[in-house]
This record gives sequence, C-alpha cells and structure tokens, in this order.
Amino acid sequence: MTTPDVSSLRSRYDEVSPKYDKGTPTQLSHRLFWLAYEHLTWSAVEKVLPPEGQAWRVLDAGGGGGKFGTRFAERGHHVTVLDVSPGMLD
Repeated sequence: MTTPDVSSLRSRYDEVSPKYDKGTPTQLSHRLFWLAYEHLTWSAVEKVLPPEGQAWRVLDAGGGGGKFGTRFAERGHHVTVLDVSPGMLD
C-alpha cells in the first residue's frame, strides 16, 4: 500500500478552496446529488444527536468549509473543524 502525498492533496484543495462552496453546480444531476447527499448525511446524524440542552464536543475531521460543523454549532455543540487544507478552512 502506498502512502498518499499529503502536500499534493493539500495543494489541490488550497487551489480549489476559493470557489469550493461558491455558487451551485451547473448540471441538474450534480445539484440533485449534493442536495441528496447533504440531506441523507444530516438525517442520519440528527437521529443520534443528544436532547436539546446537552452539548457534545464534535470533531469534524476533513470538514472543509465547515458545512456540517456549522450545523452542530448552531445546535449548541462545541465544534472543532480540521482539514488538511488551510485554504478550505479559510
């Protein structure tokens, strides 16, 4: 098994980070895919969240721009978002 080149991966994500969360995909199929992905992912997470008033410490590893981390924070959880790309975190 080969070890991934982290610096190459970081560079690629830094390159695309300024436009990563901007706008929407142009093809309907891509838009539908991402809407379904986000909905299904968050639906599964919501089922295991603690009752309101209880806060978790959440690690969003590979969290990019914090799309899901933000949802946790809005519900009162303590969130740390990590990503290999500083550009994605910006």
